[in-house]
Amino acid sequence: MDKFEAAYRFVAKWEGGLSDDPADRGGITHWGVSIEFLRDCARIDSSRCLHLGIEEPITRETIKALTQEQARALFRWRFWDVPGFERYGAPLAVTLCDCSVNHGVKRAILLAQKAFNYVCPDQGYWLIVDGIQGPKTRAALPTVNPVALSLAIISARRDFYRAIVKSNASQKVFLKGWLNRADDLEKYVGNLELSS
Repeated sequence: MDKFEAAYRFVAKWEGGLSDDPADRGGITHWGVSIEFLRDCARIDSSRCLHLGIEEPITRETIKALTQEQARALFRWRFWDVPGFERYGAPLAVTLCDCSVNHGVKRAILLAQKAFNYVCPDQGYWLIVDGIQGPKTRAALPTVNPVALSLAIISARRDFYRAIVKSNASQKVFLKGWLNRADDLEKYVGNLELSS
């Protein structure tokens, strides 16, 4: 199984089906694709969306009709190919992809930079925690054991989930599920390392 397939297998487990919870800030979501994300995809490259069979305007009905294959193609484009996660070892690439689906690419990179600084305090330099995957970040991340870095990212992600709830109590209803996802990802990336 290639790295993206390993990433998508995990993502699909947690992002399957249609969700329209009024408390969910992402709004109506199907296969992990929210209406705002899909509208953003159409703004960036409407011809790509049209090629996938997704026509504008993007409405609630568009989300309801979305197929898993369309979602998979959108995720490969926006959360794998564009940020170039293929360059990293499988555990790190899978972790970054799942974080990107859940929080956006910028937040995923920010968590990775924070984790790198935690795991490698004696590296001789620190990464600026800005969420930008510049040359220093791209060069630094592969120098660390990908499982160790992934586990540090997942730990930082748990802190981020708790901070969301602390700043907005209405999101507490989602905390247990978010933490369960983080726990599952921790096991998943550990097994990836064992099987590679």
